Amino acid sequence: MIPSGMFLLDTTNPRFYTCCRQMHVKMALFVVIVILTFLEVLDTILFIFNENYSLDSLTQAIYEVFEYVVVFCLILAFIKEKSIFLIPYIGQMILLNVVLALVMFQWLYTFFFPYSDMAKQFIVDPNMGRFERMGVFLFLVGISVLAYLIVFWFLQVGFCCYMYFEDRTNKKKTMASTPQEVTVQGNNGRLTLVNQPNQPGTSNKPPENLDPFADPLAATPSQSHKPQTVGGNFANPNFSLSDEEDDEVFQSRKPGNNPPIA
Repeated sequence: MIPSGMFLLDTTNPRFYTCCRQMHVKMALFVVIVILTFLEVLDTILFIFNENYSLDSLTQAIYEVFEYVVVFCLILAFIKEKSIFLIPYIGQMILLNVVLALVMFQWLYTFFFPYSDMAKQFIVDPNMGRFERMGVFLFLVGISVLAYLIVFWFLQVGFCCYMYFEDRTNKKKTMASTPQEVTVQGNNGRLTLVNQPNQPGTSNKPPENLDPFADPLAATPSQSHKPQTVGGNFANPNFSLSDEEDDEVFQSRKPGNNPPIA
């Protein structure tokens, strides 16, 4: 059964593409896994059924075991998207690039100096002419350059996948640590309720019975103030409308009680 999300690709960043931005680096890693697995299976079949195929030294045996470990770690890196599993593969590709670079310069040297002592080690027929020897070494140079470019692409895929898996891991950590947001569209604006990460004794659930059409600018119940109702009388101690005071005012203004005007 294929794990869910194994072929899920993050295509938002163009630097995680290879082959002139035509192939995602994770799919390129899948191609590398298929090629290396095929070579290891073929190597194992030859070792079992071919009598002339044997391990000549302990170093070669250790390297064969290391190749199986590399393929196994590549499969884990592809499934789990963990960059740490790519370290053996990257180390192997760096070693192969160094070896192939030395071989390529060796063939270049024999091409320009076909009668050197190094060139004589690869020439079976000593009667070959200069141009014939240069043609042979030029063919070997072309093969070594092609092999070097392929292995260099393998190394590039390894480095790009390492950065891609690191980027994916950081995004997952950011999403896990970022509080969720519940957005409610109000009448006069946009109200955003942020749920903080779960604390002891708290819940990360959005508030219940939330009216999606409520005015976000309206005050909360704790902050609202009820308007004061105005009664029939003012609560002013210096002002009174009692009947006794009204009688005194009108009696003082009766005819005859007014003081003479000078």
